[in-house]
Amino acid sequence: MDPLSATLSEPISTPALAERLAAIVGADNVCIDEAKRKLHSEDIWSNSDDVVVLVVAPANTGELAEVVKVLGDVGCSIAPRGSGMSYTSAYVPANSHTVSIDTLRMNRILAVSRADMTVTVQAGVSWVQLNEALAKEGLRTPFWGPMSGLVSTIGGGLSQLNAMFGASQYGTSSESVVALTVVTGTGEVIRTGARGEAANHPFYRHFGPDLAGIFCGDCGTLGIKAEVTFRLITAPAHEDYASFSFPSGEKLLEAMGEMSRAGIASEMCAFDPGLTEVRMKRMSLMADMKTLGAVIGKEKSLGKGLLSAARVALGGRSFIPEGDYPLHVITEGRSKEAVAFDMTEARRIARDFDGTEIENSIAKIIRANPFPPLNSMVGPTGEAWVPVHGVCPLSTAPQIFTEIQKFYAENAALFAEHEIHTGFLFTGMATNALII
Repeated sequence: MDPLSATLSEPISTPALAERLAAIVGADNVCIDEAKRKLHSEDIWSNSDDVVVLVVAPANTGELAEVVKVLGDVGCSIAPRGSGMSYTSAYVPANSHTVSIDTLRMNRILAVSRADMTVTVQAGVSWVQLNEALAKEGLRTPFWGPMSGLVSTIGGGLSQLNAMFGASQYGTSSESVVALTVVTGTGEVIRTGARGEAANHPFYRHFGPDLAGIFCGDCGTLGIKAEVTFRLITAPAHEDYASFSFPSGEKLLEAMGEMSRAGIASEMCAFDPGLTEVRMKRMSLMADMKTLGAVIGKEKSLGKGLLSAARVALGGRSFIPEGDYPLHVITEGRSKEAVAFDMTEARRIARDFDGTEIENSIAKIIRANPFPPLNSMVGPTGEAWVPVHGVCPLSTAPQIFTEIQKFYAENAALFAEHEIHTGFLFTGMATNALII
């Protein structure tokens, strides 16, 4: 019997499968090393009882489609993986005959079109790679990455619905998508969106039903993202930063809701007192010369840059009142006057909800160094961190927060028994939702 025609109840011949896949992607891009297979069988928060059979890394859509077709023919399950930043078990193997598809070789920026204001990339491109390429052209995607963008991939971000930079105005990564090229579980290639001549020039998302949306936030289960086209905007020429401190989470969320309704912030990021304390413990970046250099580089002149860096350094770690909820707001726009207007509105709204303006060091650092080294998977004392998200309507976010706190209080003894600690991060989502 052909070893590649084994049924699921029979062991799969790994050498024969590896040889077949190597003929498509090259021998160097098929890995049966145990350490790597184990790495691809766990994500940040979970690991599987099973280990993937092997890891295969295609370089383009054609190779990806061929690989998927072979794996389907032999009855293998497929787990597409980006940079490994999932904490939702998105790519861990579901059974003992799973093959991991590593998309990191699919890392080319295929086309930047100022004429049509689109950019097309392979799914393995990282957010920092995309931003650096677009910055040279004075362009940007509306949503431009998560804080893990130093390594996180575009395909992984769309599969998980990234949120952070630009999200307070433009929503998740999916809301900046124009078109997708997706390989289905049978190896077929689907191209969504309006594409023009020969389907090679995607320029508009909605062409009949919105098929692109089906594949966003699917954790890779409905198809493997091969190529992504985003819309572009001209990179904002001006930005400003402010931070505020609120006496309660409810007041904070009321203020964030009003700022969202006003549409004045490109990013909003806030913490509860506990998480603020933890992050401050490891904010050696306050004194990190690279960070201060980035702050200097964001200003229009050396003098202003040095002044900003000095304020960051002198701000230290004690500028947030103990027990308060700090909010960091970033505004951006085409003109200095428009940005100043938005920031004036942010200050007014903060005052209306009992907010007090504080040193804006963290807001500046967030923009000056948006993709820092990854430090949010393990806490400063070695504890494991895992996010649990809720996307909330503006009107009920404060009430939801109150109910969560009540639930935590009712289970305080159980949490203490299992050494579970909690903290809150709050961000904006488009102009009609908040994330807790």
